[in-house]
Amino acid sequence: MKFGENMQLLIVSFVGDLNRGECMDLTIKITETIGLHIPVSCTICDYPTNQGKGGVGFTFFQPITESFIVWDIWSELKGGYLIICSCKLFWVPTVIKILRKNQLEPMVVKSEYLCLNPLGEL
Repeated sequence: MKFGENMQLLIVSFVGDLNRGECMDLTIKITETIGLHIPVSCTICDYPTNQGKGGVGFTFFQPITESFIVWDIWSELKGGYLIICSCKLFWVPTVIKILRKNQLEPMVVKSEYLCLNPLGEL
């Protein structure tokens, strides 16, 4: 199997407060715990934008060697979404445990396994 041929996607909606530094700390904790790697710095976009678009919060995007991690934080709603996309499989309950240990309560958890080449034709 080639690197990137398969992808695990985890999407978690959660309730709880999270700031930029905590996103970075949790991203490091999650990547270290499930064996992923951070090769470059994150990007953070604040909302509302300078044009007044969007709600109140921020999006934290962290590339990982295996794909990416995104925190979409809605400060005014006291919650957000965590998205982990990785071509290296990981155990979802491990991530949920880390969230709960940091006072974030998962509300909906969706995990999918995707295949770029389901018929082996590449």
